[in-house]
Amino acid sequence: FAYDSEFLYLAAICPSPDSVAVEPLATRTRDSASPKRDRIGWYLDIDRDYSTGYRLVVDQAGGVSDACWLDQGWDPRWFVKVGKGEGSWTVEAAIPLALLCSSPPTTNQAWLMQCSRARPGKALQGWVDIPDPPEKNPRPESQGALLFLAETPSRDKP
Repeated sequence: FAYDSEFLYLAAICPSPDSVAVEPLATRTRDSASPKRDRIGWYLDIDRDYSTGYRLVVDQAGGVSDACWLDQGWDPRWFVKVGKGEGSWTVEAAIPLALLCSSPPTTNQAWLMQCSRARPGKALQGWVDIPDPPEKNPRPESQGALLFLAETPSRDKP
């Protein structure tokens, strides 16, 4: 996770030494993430009310699905790139913060979130002990806190 004044950035490396190589989708259609493919999902509960949030799912072919408070009609314009490496696939995504909240997060602000990965025929993986599938809204106990920290000076800056 990373953010700036305009975007929330999400990225993951998904090891998959035993999976069959999947070609990226030639064209991405709305809500095209498939439960038949390896996929990763993020659920963001911005106001920490344990009932409303945003779900973002990306599969290894670049298919995406999204929902806002169980509304599959929510169709944000977000940016996704998948890649494949030896024994893994990667995802990088950027979603405009304006689609999620009225102003960028502030230092020490916390959102609730869940990150989970589902691979056909394999156990679910997640950021917490017992994750929910990427397509499901998470149970309160399966969420953790995403804490926004102040920018860390880089080594290149004085």
